[in-house]
Amino acid sequence: MLTDWLSRRRSKSDLPAQSTSIPGVAQRTGATTYYVEIYPETNATLGGRRPLMGLYPSPGGIDLMLATEIVEAGRALENGFVTPDRTCSRRRRIASMRSRKSR
Repeated sequence: MLTDWLSRRRSKSDLPAQSTSIPGVAQRTGATTYYVEIYPETNATLGGRRPLMGLYPSPGGIDLMLATEIVEAGRALENGFVTPDRTCSRRRRIASMRSRKSR
């Protein structure tokens, strides 16, 4: 539902975008990962060129991360997808178990 809303808003803004979903396959059916990429320039300013976008997020390149399960949020932290200099956060520092052990 959130990806649909973001896609609708993006189309009204004339921004190039793509979205995909990756179903989880854990013991409890896993969480589905939804990925939306929105290019920060309008189609009009690109002059017919089209940006190349990925089908999966890259570590350190996430602006906004939402998780329905704390385990999924922890995996995103440990795998480097969420970074303090790039990702929106309500806390100043988010520590995974791995970073706490290294102190």
